[in-house]
Amino acid sequence: MIVRNAQKASGFRLGQTIALFVAISLHGSGCTSIAKDQHPITPLPGLAVGGEKSPGAPTNSDAIVVKDVNGKEHRPLAEGGEKLFFFVLHDCPAANSYAPEMSRIAAKYGAKGVRSYLVYVESDLDEAEAQKHAREYQIGFPALIDRRQELVKVTGATISPEVALLSAEKRVVYRGRIDDRFVALGKRRVEPTTRDLREALDAMLEGKPVPNPVTKAIGCYLSVKEHK
Repeated sequence: MIVRNAQKASGFRLGQTIALFVAISLHGSGCTSIAKDQHPITPLPGLAVGGEKSPGAPTNSDAIVVKDVNGKEHRPLAEGGEKLFFFVLHDCPAANSYAPEMSRIAAKYGAKGVRSYLVYVESDLDEAEAQKHAREYQIGFPALIDRRQELVKVTGATISPEVALLSAEKRVVYRGRIDDRFVALGKRRVEPTTRDLREALDAMLEGKPVPNPVTKAIGCYLSVKEHK
């Protein structure tokens, strides 16, 4: 699938967005894949964009309750400190190929106080399947099932895999790819030349502006639904 330009591509998605993931063959995975330019991060309820003032005390975002794969409830946006969300579809090959790197990042920056969460975005994914996936891919940090896609909407995620990095002030300081390993669908480097997420994490923890707060990503579309 070829994206001719960012303006045309933006018509294909809800909310503006991002993307990341897989390798060998994204086709046949059951997910729609595309590469897409991303748009500037926009303020969301209870959150602020990096470099902008907070729109006010968190309201809707603090109230979001999401269960993990074991049925335990979490209020990730109500917790203090920096947070990192990895949004994935469990059957997205691109996302699955990044599992080792996600775990490495979660471990390294967890030691520096950053809370990491894997977020399954499928509303119909049962706990047993999610547990199996997390176990198979050795996810060593909390894995949530965002059935109502509330975390997806409040951070603006639209692709699997995509990351959203929040500062302690609840500002989205980075959203996009993990690194530039994937050049295009079916094309990847042996090793990435730019590790965007790690650079964003380092800058945030050093109190510096994130150099590229939004990046182009490659992966599977997230089907965002309206829930009453």
